[in-house]
Amino acid sequence: MPTYVNDADAPYRPEILLWLNADGLVIGTTLGKPGEVLAQASDHLRATIEKPMIGPPHSPARLRVSSDALASVLRASHPSIEITCGPTPEIDQVIEGMSEHLRSAPREPPSLLAGGIVSAAMASFFRAAAELFRTKPWKLVPADAVLSVTVEAKGLSQGALSVIGQLGQSFGFLLFASIDDFDAYLDAAESTQRGENPPMPQYLVLNFERGADLDPGLRKEISSHQWEVAGPQAYPWVARIDKTMVSRPPTAKELALMETIALALAALASEKKAEKKAITAAFAGGETFERVYSVPTHQGEIAVTVCAPHPQQLPEHDSEGDVLSALAQLEEDGTLEDFDKRRPLEDELVGAFLGSPEGGVVSEL
Repeated sequence: MPTYVNDADAPYRPEILLWLNADGLVIGTTLGKPGEVLAQASDHLRATIEKPMIGPPHSPARLRVSSDALASVLRASHPSIEITCGPTPEIDQVIEGMSEHLRSAPREPPSLLAGGIVSAAMASFFRAAAELFRTKPWKLVPADAVLSVTVEAKGLSQGALSVIGQLGQSFGFLLFASIDDFDAYLDAAESTQRGENPPMPQYLVLNFERGADLDPGLRKEISSHQWEVAGPQAYPWVARIDKTMVSRPPTAKELALMETIALALAALASEKKAEKKAITAAFAGGETFERVYSVPTHQGEIAVTVCAPHPQQLPEHDSEGDVLSALAQLEEDGTLEDFDKRRPLEDELVGAFLGSPEGGVVSEL
């Protein structure tokens, strides 16, 4: 199903088993956790044959399924039925109709306190997110750079951290388990632009959005708990994105990890001027910048090792030639309004865009 059940133990996407007759009508269905439905398939088919939801009892001569695993299970228990394996677009249409119904059906009031997350933990995360937003790490870390983060207490070793927001929107960061997952994400994004549907690596995202765009129920919950927010455009949210690009709320463990990473990233962005120059130099191919930060989380002090750039990232980034970094430096120096300094960088930025696949469409108009 295209949604998650945020169970206290572990969120999961329910699996549904549907039987359709030759007219495309649903004559049997059951729902369960991943793996349960396949184990019940043979018995459920037998029950559907004996007592269908529509029409009289009827045993089909042929049955088409899209899963090899399902076909194997059914062939072993129903030898008299010819089981073929192939596309089942009829099922897709039913699922789409069900999804539309779920989206339009009345829902329980949304809440950030689900899946075992308690108010104190969420309050601590909001404080960390507010501190992160105020330090503006997207002004320090270039768009194409990746940080390495290690949190031994959370079982994370050299995770890949990508900071977003360098273009002045969609502030936050993406956290991948490894640099390989980050590279796979970039490859998948390119494939998606070509109209393909590749699998995505799983990752966590922390993003900030305007309070005006937030669900009124969530905004009321944030206000009632007095969770700290850095500003009207700094309402944080965290999500886990799975391999099919379906998102779900974080578990308590995932929220604690994101709080820890947010505090460490804020500490990096709060370094003194000399250290910031060293970080910029590191992204330009200079000596690697590495620090261990001890951050105060809801679960106590936790050590986080941050390395700029990620030691496994290919040295493709040149900060001196990075237009966004140069513009950010002008703003930091207070000279962004200097037309003579800003204009060449703006021209280079426009030229880079027009030379990209997205800009090619614009240049042809």
